[in-house]
Amino acid sequence: WQSAHEHKIQIAQTVTTLCGAESEPEKLPASVRGDALLTHQYLSDVEAYFEQCILEEAQISSSSVPGDFLLLPDMFKSLDLRKAIEARYGSAPSEHGLQAWKDRHKWRREVDLSGARQYLLQHLPTGDKLLQQVRDTQSDFQHWATHLGTEPLKLFIDTTNPKSLLYLQMIMLNLQIIYAQDDAATAWLAEQETNTSSLFGTLRYGFSPALKHALHQEADALLNGLGDVTNLATRIGELNGALNHQGFVDKPWMKALKQPVQDTFKALGELARGAGKATLE
Repeated sequence: WQSAHEHKIQIAQTVTTLCGAESEPEKLPASVRGDALLTHQYLSDVEAYFEQCILEEAQISSSSVPGDFLLLPDMFKSLDLRKAIEARYGSAPSEHGLQAWKDRHKWRREVDLSGARQYLLQHLPTGDKLLQQVRDTQSDFQHWATHLGTEPLKLFIDTTNPKSLLYLQMIMLNLQIIYAQDDAATAWLAEQETNTSSLFGTLRYGFSPALKHALHQEADALLNGLGDVTNLATRIGELNGALNHQGFVDKPWMKALKQPVQDTFKALGELARGAGKATLE
């Protein structure tokens, strides 16, 4: 759908914005605001009304005999159009809107405004439907991640086993890459990194909240007094470097951690030096 229609829709939207009736949200009726399809239908009706107004003005101006314009069959049709718009959408077009429409008449000579509007009316609903499916899928994964929490064993994954750990890392990494393409999802990922409420927040730490907490504590201690509390992965050095640093294994704070957490750290180190290096990077 993107390949066939997205670029054309962007061009059509540019045409309708520059050459069509005023479409700023504050100038739209509340009944259509926020609904792209209804907005374009409303603007299409308003543009037809404006054209009728201009036609009637031209007929009146061109009349040589006072009163003969009253005999024309399409005179005062604009009144009916205006009433229909007000009844359907809850408000009538303004005189300012009509003047703005007149001011753009030179631009409309170069484009097919009606064609652009019809293209949007025809193809926007499909695009919105497909985008909603994407958002629904994103929401499903967010609920899934929240439901699982931070316990890989709910997925029958033993993070002390390098092969199992790498398998889960690659799945979560691919999801993260997909998520990073969307602004709202990226913000959600950042929250996970901060509050550690799902596997997304512990991905870089072998899905171990305890290991993440320990590394952050040590980073904070090392940087104490520098005016910035930050984590080991971003300020002291790459996490890969820490994993390859053999001295960490013998540190008292590392030995104080539970054995599964230490084993996860060892598995991370093994992956960082071999099969999981690219994934960790």
